[in-house]
Formats: sequence, structure tokens, C-alpha cells
Amino acid sequence: MKLIASQTSLPLPDAETWKSLLDVTKISQPASSQEAFDLEMATLGVGEELIQNNSQTANFSVLLIYLLSSIRLMRNQAYDGTWPAATYNALFMVRVFTKHLIGTLAPAQIHNHYESDRKLPDATLQSPVRTSAPFIPPNDQTVFADPFVALDKRLRAEHLLDELLQLIIYSRTDSNADYEFYTECLNLLIVMFSTQLKKDAVSAPVGNYFLDLTMERLS
Repeated sequence: MKLIASQTSLPLPDAETWKSLLDVTKISQPASSQEAFDLEMATLGVGEELIQNNSQTANFSVLLIYLLSSIRLMRNQAYDGTWPAATYNALFMVRVFTKHLIGTLAPAQIHNHYESDRKLPDATLQSPVRTSAPFIPPNDQTVFADPFVALDKRLRAEHLLDELLQLIIYSRTDSNADYEFYTECLNLLIVMFSTQLKKDAVSAPVGNYFLDLTMERLS
């Protein structure tokens, strides 16, 4: 997480670096309230670094694309399969970063971090031809960018909310791994729907960026 939040730009085509960050041992959930508190304290500095550097690096945007690509692949398979450790780790990181953004920034600033660098210059990502066939990552890669995700014109927060809601409604929870991933998705939704503590201005309307998106675009 420190590298993602740093001044080092990790562009979308740099899949090997992202694989080394995500496709490792699955991050363990805190087993107690003390461990959860320790994690919160440990990630405060990383969250601040992300806020300072993400407008230049857009690393958070790339992390979102890798996460959404993997979730979309599983949805196209009717959630029939095993969630890769890389997907779980990306989901965990998005939750930790999002929680810090919500607790620190106003809704408009949160929007900017989710929507940073929409151009994502990458010659390998051509506009996909609309087809019923789902995107299949080459060589069974667990860290990949789906062109439909990278070039999707929806707000990334809207896209993420849509995938999370679909997953919670339709995914399986038969195995411990499935249930753990399902629970982490619920945790992220809870974080996203929590009320922002800081407003754009005194006269700004009270609102919640993610909840408002859900009500306006997904209801």
C-alpha cells in the first residue's frame, strides 16, 4: 500500500509491478478490535500520502481498474469460481483507502480521487467491440485490465457500487473463501455509505457522495 500511495507512478500497463503488489498472500482480517485499531493507526500515514500524491500518479484509479476487472470476470462466470488472493487484496486496499478519503475529504474531493486520470494513456487498450463474449485474461492472469472496465464511461464510484451490489445479491457464499470475500464487500459498502465528516462549505448541502450516487443512478 505504501508504494501505491507514494510519489511513484504505477501506470496501467505495468502489470508485473501490480502483480507483485496484489498477487501475494491474502491479507489477514483483524481478529480483534485491538488489531482493527492498530490497522487503522498504521494506515493513517499511507492514506495521507495517497491524498498528496494521487492527483499526479493516479495509482488509486489503476487499483480500481484491476479490482473492477476481476470482479467483472467473476460476474460473467456467474460467480462460479474461486476469488483470487489478488482480487481480495485489491478490495481490502480500496476499502482502507476509501475509508481514509471519506474521513478526511469533502465529497467533491473524494470524487476527484475516484475519477483521476480518466484518459489512462495505454496504446494496448483499444476500444472494445461490443460482443456477448466476456473478456478472458491471457494465460489465466489474476492481475489484468479488462478494456471494458478501463474505458467504461460511468463514474468509477458508480461502477464499483454497481458491481458490489450485484455481487452481494447474486454471489455464492458456500465456501469460507467466498464468505470472506462477500463479507469484505459488505465492509466496503458500509464504509462507502458512511457520512462524510467534512463539507465543501458551510452552505453546502448535507449529503453522502456514494449514497447519493446509488440513489440517483442505481435505484
